Amino acid sequence: FWAGMCGDYHEYWELHFSATTPGLYFYHFELDTPWGKSLIMNTGNGIGDFSAQGNEFQQTVYDKNFKTPDFLKGGIIYQIFPDR
Repeated sequence: FWAGMCGDYHEYWELHFSATTPGLYFYHFELDTPWGKSLIMNTGNGIGDFSAQGNEFQQTVYDKNFKTPDFLKGGIIYQIFPDR
């Protein structure tokens, strides 16, 4: 786990996290400033914005031992949702 801030004219933050258990992980960013707490939430398409109205970001973690079945390697899978 490492977190840090870099940049000369713009700030960007970097975080390295290794999940130990497969599953869905949800997260948001909280900034504590002299002016109070701010949230960065997912406001659409994975884009973060200062808002308490968005959704949390999602990280999907797969089992590191998962192997793609041979018959699926290089294939394309379509999932079609009819309108009605």
